[in-house]
Amino acid sequence: MSTEQILDEENKEPLNEKDFLDAQHKKYLKLFLIIFVSNVVLYAFTQTITSASKLLDLNSLKNGIIGFGIGFPIIASVISLLLTAIPYKGFSYSAKYIRTTLLTTIALELIMSIMLLIVLLFTVIQQL
Repeated sequence: MSTEQILDEENKEPLNEKDFLDAQHKKYLKLFLIIFVSNVVLYAFTQTITSASKLLDLNSLKNGIIGFGIGFPIIASVISLLLTAIPYKGFSYSAKYIRTTLLTTIALELIMSIMLLIVLLFTVIQQL
């Protein structure tokens, strides 16, 4: 088996680097979308609970979509420029950059999810 082929864990068939990375990117993108939607909902819900009107407003949804959908991926792209310089399995720079950007975005979104859950928990406890 050549160094460019990687075994598929499910089928035990050799895959080339491009197919392997494409499959990984699709999984990471699905995970990002799930976390993105949950973060937007959590953000809007947290804003609704902490506001005086107790009504869901479209500005909190818009701010959540812009922040989590545009802001975090831009920050992850900048961080990935540095992280991609680390050698990994002989992959090309562009293949590593896309993978690193997706993983960094997911990590940032997960950190924000945890922070939103903590804020939501403390807000609910405070209102009791």
